[in-house]
Amino acid sequence: MEDKRIIKLRGKLKYLEASEIEKEIKANRDKLKTDKEIDKIAKEIYHKRGINYQKINNNIFNNFMYEIKQFVNIYKEKNKKIRRLMIFDLIYMIVLLILIKVPFILVKDISYEYIALLISNNIISKIWDLIFLIIYTITIICIFIVLMNNFNNKYIINKEI
Repeated sequence: MEDKRIIKLRGKLKYLEASEIEKEIKANRDKLKTDKEIDKIAKEIYHKRGINYQKINNNIFNNFMYEIKQFVNIYKEKNKKIRRLMIFDLIYMIVLLILIKVPFILVKDISYEYIALLISNNIISKIWDLIFLIIYTITIICIFIVLMNNFNNKYIINKEI
């Protein structure tokens, strides 16, 4: 089983080709003493290749698409038993994301009542709905990325599965 720091570095280098990732991990294996050094090493590797690490690290769409692609690749590599487990995990994740909507609905409805008492303008209520929809969408995408990352790491790290 690989060291957790190497796995984290591999995750940070996800925008490089697989052969380049392996080469960089071999070259920097001795430098991985703390978790803070992982980010520093990743920045150096990207900088060496002329890639702006901060820009790609903060792009939600890139992270979202990467996690979906990673899931599909893992799904293709595993056997039927593991595929079934992956599908159950995926269903669990979708149910969890649906349940997260409940607090948003409650807060939106409660706050909508206060807004309706103060201002009886239909446009403001539509704007309020739109704001909550945007906040909910961003929240769900971020949570989905984190869950997919954990989910993918579960099946990448445990190669014996």
